[in-house]
Amino acid sequence: MYPAVRLVPTITEYSIRYRPILGRSFRTGMTRSSIADPKKINEEVSKLLALKARLTSENGVDGDEGAQQKFTLKTPKGTRDYNPQHMALRLSVLDTIVTVFKRHGAETIDTPIFELKEVLTGKYGEDSKLIYDLADQGGELLSLR
Repeated sequence: MYPAVRLVPTITEYSIRYRPILGRSFRTGMTRSSIADPKKINEEVSKLLALKARLTSENGVDGDEGAQQKFTLKTPKGTRDYNPQHMALRLSVLDTIVTVFKRHGAETIDTPIFELKEVLTGKYGEDSKLIYDLADQGGELLSLR
């Protein structure tokens, strides 16, 4: 017979091995007892404020001014972004459609957005402008349509 092997450490082994790090905060390295010290908290806050000031000065943007800047994302041609109100309406319409389809016996299927190139070229033809070619890490040709 094989000798019994214990793979999981016991509670005492765990507490002895990890006791030095259990009482410390991983982010700041402060012990739990020193976290409640207001003096230590003020020191950490001042360090963070100094870091924030340094980062904003390196980027050449004032902290308040940077928060007020508008950031506009451009969407690719033929696509659009839906805000929360549009998404609520869109989901409501889609739920209604799915409910009607299921009532009449339809079932949901999910197909990948990419296929093997041979499958799509047989369907659309070699010169179709609807196919975008990709190659996976194994060298197999895939396509998006």
